[in-house]
Amino acid sequence: MLSQDILAENSGLLRYQIIAIEKGKSNYTVDNLFKYLHGLQVDSIDLRTNEEDFEFELTGNSMTLDKIREKIAEKLPFDPAWLSKLDDAEPGPYGVNDSDVKLSMNDIFVNIPQRTFEFKNARFYFDLNLISSKDGIAHKDTKEANGSGTFTFSGKNNDEIQIRIIKIDVDLDLMA
Repeated sequence: MLSQDILAENSGLLRYQIIAIEKGKSNYTVDNLFKYLHGLQVDSIDLRTNEEDFEFELTGNSMTLDKIREKIAEKLPFDPAWLSKLDDAEPGPYGVNDSDVKLSMNDIFVNIPQRTFEFKNARFYFDLNLISSKDGIAHKDTKEANGSGTFTFSGKNNDEIQIRIIKIDVDLDLMA
């Protein structure tokens, strides 16, 4: 009971791709299959070939897709890449008084075979001191951020997630 627009938004596919898939006019890649299933919030599928049942867990281990997204959403706000983005911002040196990131697991798309993820609509809150004195100019702001990264499974039973690389796309023009 999802509209194609909502499915497109949830999956990261374009609406015309969904239409082509549903009409049988497109052969989709495994990558697009994962995106499509992610948009439908499917954790596993049951493949039946030659009357043999194969259960294909999307994760390749005991973790569900939602659990992977949840673990990424828990770890991502604490990644040092956020402070690096502030360090690279203009104008010049300043002090970071406080920062925080809020991100919903529903805004994370995971490509399990390639061990990659994308996120959208993260809320990046920060409080800066723009002059290096105690009475400096305070700058509090919130920016929306999108990005991507890679992860690996870790832990004794591959039940943990380690974020490896993260790329954050956020406009931190502090002069605006």
